[in-house]
Amino acid sequence: MLVAGIVIATLGVSSAQALAAGIPSVAPSELLFSDAGGGAASDAQTVTLTNTGDAAFDVNGTPAADDPTHFKVTDVNCHNATLDGVTPTCSVTVAFDATDDTTPVTGSLVFKTDSGDVSVSLLGNDPRAQVDPTPRAFVAAVGTTSAAQQVVLTNTGSADLTLTLMPV
Repeated sequence: MLVAGIVIATLGVSSAQALAAGIPSVAPSELLFSDAGGGAASDAQTVTLTNTGDAAFDVNGTPAADDPTHFKVTDVNCHNATLDGVTPTCSVTVAFDATDDTTPVTGSLVFKTDSGDVSVSLLGNDPRAQVDPTPRAFVAAVGTTSAAQQVVLTNTGSADLTLTLMPV
C-alpha cells in the first residue's frame, strides 16, 4: 500500500512461529548442603538446565554461583551451550565449603540464557563442635584411675552434629 509516498507493508507471522520459543527450566530449584567438616567440601549435587520449549536457546557463558567462596561450581557442560531438540539439557555440579564463616550461608546459582535467566537457591549449613572447657589435665599415679572431669560438647553450627563412639 502506498500512502503519501511511504510504502506500508504488512508482514504476517504464523501463530506457530509466534509461539515457538526456548523455555529454560532448572531441576532441582534449590540445593541444601551440610558441610563435611574438617575443611572438606560437602558432597557435590547436580543441577540440570532443560529446554522445555519448542525452539533452541543459548546459555551465555558459564553458570556461576554468586558466592564462589562457599559454593563451588564444577563439572560444567553448560558453558556457551545451545539447548535444542538434539541436546535439550546440560548440567553443573555444586559443592558447599563452609570455611570458617558463620552459617547458614545462602546464595544462588544463575544460568544466563538468551531466553531469560534462571536461578537455583543455595543453602549451606555447617555443624561445629565446641568443647568447653579446654584443656583438661587428667592426673593419676601409674596403675590408678584419675578423677572424672566434666566436658561439655556444644554444637555452635547450624546443622545437626553427629557423634560416633569409637572404641578406645
